[in-house]
Amino acid sequence: MNKFSLNPLIISLIASLLILTISIGISLKTIGDSYIYFGWVDHTYHVLQKLEEAEHELGQVESSAMAYSSFKDLKYSVEFEKDTANLRKYVEEIYYLTQDNKLQAANISAWEKIVNKRIVTATNRLSPSFNQEVFQKQENIYKRLLLRNETDVASEKIESMERGLLTKRKQLAYNNLANSKMTILLSGIVLFIISFVIFIIFSYRSP
Repeated sequence: MNKFSLNPLIISLIASLLILTISIGISLKTIGDSYIYFGWVDHTYHVLQKLEEAEHELGQVESSAMAYSSFKDLKYSVEFEKDTANLRKYVEEIYYLTQDNKLQAANISAWEKIVNKRIVTATNRLSPSFNQEVFQKQENIYKRLLLRNETDVASEKIESMERGLLTKRKQLAYNNLANSKMTILLSGIVLFIISFVIFIIFSYRSP
C-alpha cells in the first residue's frame, strides 16, 4: 500500500527531471545558435574591414605609381608591387569570406573589375615609355573621377548588402538569447509548480 501511495510522488519527480533535462537541452541549443549568429556578425564586420583595407591599399597603389612617375625612384616601384600584392590578397580574402553569398559574389566581381582598371591605369605610370602629357590626354581628370565614382558605387553595393546581413544576424542572435531566457523562466515556473504539488502530496500522505 505504501509503495502504491508513493507512485504520484515518483511520477512527479520523474516529470520534474524530464522537464529540467528538456529545458537544459533547449537552452543549450538556443545559446549555441546565438553563438553561431554572433559569429556571423563578427564575420560580417570582418568583410567590411577587409573592404576598407582594400580601398586604402588601392589608394596606396595609385600613390606609389604617381610618386615613381614623378621622381623615378625605384623604391616607389617596389612599394607599388608590394601594395598591389596586398590589394590582390585583400580581394581574395573578401571573395573567400563571402563565398556563401552568390549575390555578393556578383557585386564583388563588378567591384574587382573596376579596381583592376585602376591598377592598369596606375601600372602605365611605371612604363619606361611613360609620357605625362600623353597620359593626361588619354586618362584625363574626368575619366579618373568617373572611375573613382564607379569604384565607390560598386563598393557601396557590397557594404549595403553586408550591413543588411549584419542587421538580420544581430536580430537572430538577440532573438535566440530572448528565447533562451524565456525557456529557462518557464522551466523554472513549471518546476516550482511541480515541486509545490509534490510537497502538498507528501504532506497529505505523511502520517
